[in-house]
Parts: sequence; C-alpha cells; structure tokens
Amino acid sequence: MLTRERTNLYKLIDELPDADVAKFRAILLAIKHEKTHSGSAWFRAAYESFTHVREAIAASGISSEEIDQDIDDAIDEVRREPNP
Repeated sequence: MLTRERTNLYKLIDELPDADVAKFRAILLAIKHEKTHSGSAWFRAAYESFTHVREAIAASGISSEEIDQDIDDAIDEVRREPNP
C-alpha cells in the first residue's frame, strides 16, 4: 500500500472513538488470522461464528493477558473439581 494511503488510514483511525478502535482492531486481527491461518472449512466457520464475541471483548477493553488469565483460572477450577 502506498505510504500516503497508510497515512490517511492512520488519520482515520486517530479520529475514531475508543469503542470503534477496538472494533477496528478486532477486524484487522480477523483479517490477519484469515491470511495466516486458512485452516479447514469447519475451523473457519467456528471462528467466524464467534466474531461478535471477539468484537465485544475488544470493545470492553479487556487485554489478551486478562483473557488468558481468565481461561487459565477456569481450567484450574475445573481441574480441582472431583471427578464423578
């Protein structure tokens, strides 16, 4: 992409409200993921079905580290539960 086009895009991003920047980030990450992880059709369908969840998380301002910690905590909790 031309440098001028990137500069114009950066300016547009700078003008977005924070909530929209989070949505834009989620869209860019989805595009990046699509380009680098084409994967199987079922995985793409599953990934796309959670788009609204990724966007909601991005808009909430929760960091990836916080999400990872929440997942780790949930896994630890399940592992502590007695097996039937």
